[in-house]
Amino acid sequence: MIQVYLEGHAYKHDLFELIRVFFPGRQINFVEKEKRGKCKYLIESILTEKSGKFFKITNLYKDSQLIKTIREEINDKMYKGLDMESLIKLRIKRGVYLILSSSLDIDLPWGILTGIRPVKLVHDFYEKEMENKIRYILEKEYKLDETRVELLLQVAAIQNNTFTL
Repeated sequence: MIQVYLEGHAYKHDLFELIRVFFPGRQINFVEKEKRGKCKYLIESILTEKSGKFFKITNLYKDSQLIKTIREEINDKMYKGLDMESLIKLRIKRGVYLILSSSLDIDLPWGILTGIRPVKLVHDFYEKEMENKIRYILEKEYKLDETRVELLLQVAAIQNNTFTL
């Protein structure tokens, strides 16, 4: 069984879908802090705010032993088109992806994307006038492999012939 503890945010559905890809067929339970018990893996995803700055902490425990921690400040000015809530959600999902990917030695070709309309993300970036950063964001933030990035950009270009690659 996989246990997941969330603190400071409510991205339960998003994290469930992402974790499920790493652990197909395994039971995933979201637990309260005081109800955590013995399990094969425990993932903690914590969002805190201090002096107007947001921080995320992702911990991975295996057999009750802490094996990896990722901490990151979320106040990134690089993505002016993204609102803070979207950036927080992105970084929380990325933290879980990075900790599971590195600890389990699994890379997912679609990275943190688990929905059914990934090309919508590309369209959103174009609408926010972030076209010069799309490739970087998809590869570095969303953790897509290069072939998936190319596929998304090609589909977006076909759907809206004003887009250029």
